[in-house]
Amino acid sequence: NDPLIYQGVYAPSGFDMMDILLQVYNRPNPQIQLGNIDSAVALVLCDAEAPDHPIVYCSEPFENLTGYSGHEVIRQNCRFLQHPPGRYCSDRNINQANSVAKREVKHNISRGRESRVRFTNFKKDGTKFTNILTLIPIFWEGKNYIVGFQADEGSLYR
Repeated sequence: NDPLIYQGVYAPSGFDMMDILLQVYNRPNPQIQLGNIDSAVALVLCDAEAPDHPIVYCSEPFENLTGYSGHEVIRQNCRFLQHPPGRYCSDRNINQANSVAKREVKHNISRGRESRVRFTNFKKDGTKFTNILTLIPIFWEGKNYIVGFQADEGSLYR
């Protein structure tokens, strides 16, 4: 028990993200090195028990990265980022690469494994970016979730 963390204090979302991030940090047998995780990271929390794993929470840095507000992404699957807003991505190379990444994610998550892949995603304004997506399955408050951390590959090397 950390004296700086007050049990039962929740964000307006209803999810105690500090506790969830502690679950991620303290997970047994981590398969992927995450580095620093704090309130500055772009992340989503997805319900791993619901059909299509909808987003149930997104961080403000996620909103800043993608241009979408929480109200726009809650209850959606993260796949919506694989296409420009309101359109289908017609670039065959992007779609093929994203299909390979999707298969890897599906394979790993179905086995309860962590996963790190690259997707070509699109921001709300249509700007394309390479998203390094890291998925960490967790069990929290009696339920299975997936924490998805996003990083714009282009901004990592600037």
